[in-house]
Amino acid sequence: MMDTIEQALKGTSLFESLSDEEFNDIVNATSTLELPAGAIIVEEGGIGQECYVIFDGMIQVFTTTSDGQEVVLDKCQPGELVGEQSLVPSSNGRRNANLRAYSDVILIRLSKADFQKVLTRDHPLQERLVQLGKSQVQNRLLRQSALFRSLRFGEDGTDWYRQEAFADREVIIRQGEPGDKAYVILSGTADVYHEEPKCNPRLL
Repeated sequence: MMDTIEQALKGTSLFESLSDEEFNDIVNATSTLELPAGAIIVEEGGIGQECYVIFDGMIQVFTTTSDGQEVVLDKCQPGELVGEQSLVPSSNGRRNANLRAYSDVILIRLSKADFQKVLTRDHPLQERLVQLGKSQVQNRLLRQSALFRSLRFGEDGTDWYRQEAFADREVIIRQGEPGDKAYVILSGTADVYHEEPKCNPRLL
């Protein structure tokens, strides 16, 4: 268990680019949360309004496939930051995985509003969060897909995907057009339709 909240936050390394004043503002804005083993901390797809630093215990990061199977993406230990992607101003704010207490846990909670009081859009910390998010997405895709693992994407260190966001009812792929990319749904749902001449689109 960490000795102090300050020590736990410094252990994440993400706050290294903050000034002493900014870091102290972060420390003063935190609160603690205690949960028993098995408790769901955040749910995939929900709107994220805070992140957590693990003060004591362990957290399991997991997702659920379309056929209801759980896929464990990671296990996080004291000193690790979780749920931080909801703090990035450019994100859609939705959780991209579930968090569950793997043991009894004590968490340091930091709200998005408090964090963004010290985070400007061009602050170096934001770029660190973006890069961390990219590595998390890549790890998730590789764990969930045997296809991606077999193709050995990302072994040369290059980005092999691009994250895109679509509005409700926006067309992603149009029937009959040449295909030049594939998509993996990280959050939300998509409907698949078949169009026929002089007929309403048919949901498949």
